[in-house]
Amino acid sequence: MPEPYKITQPNPPMIDVKELLQAGRNLNAVVDLDGGDSVVLLPQGMSVVSLAPYLPPDFIKQNVALTHADSFLAYVKNFKSGATQIFAAVTDRGASFLAALDYHGGEASPDRVAHRATYTCQPTVEWQTWMGRDRKEMTQEDFALFLEENERLFLAPNGAELLELITTLEGKSHVNFTSGMRLQSRSVRLTFEEDTDVRGGVGTGQIEIPQVLSLAIAPFEGEVPYSVKARLRYKITSRKLVFWYETITPHLIVRDAAKLIVERVSTETGIPVLMGSI
Repeated sequence: MPEPYKITQPNPPMIDVKELLQAGRNLNAVVDLDGGDSVVLLPQGMSVVSLAPYLPPDFIKQNVALTHADSFLAYVKNFKSGATQIFAAVTDRGASFLAALDYHGGEASPDRVAHRATYTCQPTVEWQTWMGRDRKEMTQEDFALFLEENERLFLAPNGAELLELITTLEGKSHVNFTSGMRLQSRSVRLTFEEDTDVRGGVGTGQIEIPQVLSLAIAPFEGEVPYSVKARLRYKITSRKLVFWYETITPHLIVRDAAKLIVERVSTETGIPVLMGSI
C-alpha cells in the first residue's frame, strides 16, 4: 500500500527581537519607557505588549558572597572593568569588602551597580578559642590543660619550655601556694608548700612562670598567623593558684590584620580601596 503523501513546511524563520524593535521604532510604533521597557503600540481595541521578557539581558545582575580573600580577589580580577570600585569597612571585630564591578564611571556614565561581590573576614577557630578564654579565671588544672591543648600556638615559652611548665603545674596540684615574687627575667617565682594531708610531710619549693606569653595566631581564615602577646596573670586564693591571661590590645591586632588584607586587595586588583560602604 502506498504511503500517504506528506506535506512538509520549512522551519519558521528565527525572529531577532532587537531587529523587530528597531523596525517598530522606524515606524514610530515602539516606545521606550522611562523604566527601561520597550512597548509596541497596537491599533485601538488591542492591548500593549511588553517585549522585555524576550530581550537578552544588557547587564549582569549578580550578588556573589565569597568566604576567603583569595576567592574574592580571583572573582574581582576576572570581572573587573575600568569602572569597578571596591569599598571596605574595618572595625575592631574584623573587616568586610564590597566590589561594585559595574560602578558608575562618572556623572556622564551612570551604571546600574547590579553586579557585586562581597567578602567578610571570618575568624579562625584558634582566634575564637583564644579570645573565648581571655580574662577568664582558670584553676591550676584547667590552665595546664588549656596550655597543653593549644601548645602549637605558643612562640615563647616555646614548645619544650611550655611542656615542662605544664608538667610541673600538673605535678603541683596538691600543694599550697604561699607567695609570688617578680624577677628581672620577666617571670614570677611562686613559692609553695606540700599538702601534709596528701604528702605526709611538709616541704617547700618554687616554680617560675612567665609574665608575658608570645603566640602566633591567624585572626582570619586563609591568612597567615599574626604576632599576639598576652600578660599571664595569677592570684592565690585560699592558698590555691588561679590563672588567667589578658591579650594585649586585641582590637589593634584585628585592625592591623584587616588592614593587611585591604592593602593586599588594592595591590592585587590594582583598584584603590575606599573605606566605607554603599
